[in-house]
Amino acid sequence: MHGGLGGLFPLPCYINLIVRNAQQAAILAQAVNQLVNLKYGRKDELESDRLGFEFMTKAGYSPKGLVELMQILGSANSGGSPPEFLSTHPNPGNGVELLQAIITKTYPQGIPRNLEEGQERFAQAVLTNHSKN
Repeated sequence: MHGGLGGLFPLPCYINLIVRNAQQAAILAQAVNQLVNLKYGRKDELESDRLGFEFMTKAGYSPKGLVELMQILGSANSGGSPPEFLSTHPNPGNGVELLQAIITKTYPQGIPRNLEEGQERFAQAVLTNHSKN
């Protein structure tokens, strides 16, 4: 019996060294849970970027706009964001790198002209709708 339980005996002692009461234990558990779940939030955000690329290109738009958006977000956050391991969102620079890698892999010869034209059509549609208002 000693061999089976002996390895578990020190665990309560270690926990007691870390936390002194139930409230501290709950706070510690919550913090650990948040840190564990942050990676899922960041992973979901990167998947969202990938899907955004896919939907934009299927709709006929250039993926450059998504890269430019990530660059804008990155410059807006410069210096004011928490370390990435504490953030629910990945560093926008990582999104830029991911999107540029996807663009290079998907279009090794460069972004097709029809997607560039889609960007121009979108800009024209925005201007037309804006002038009607």
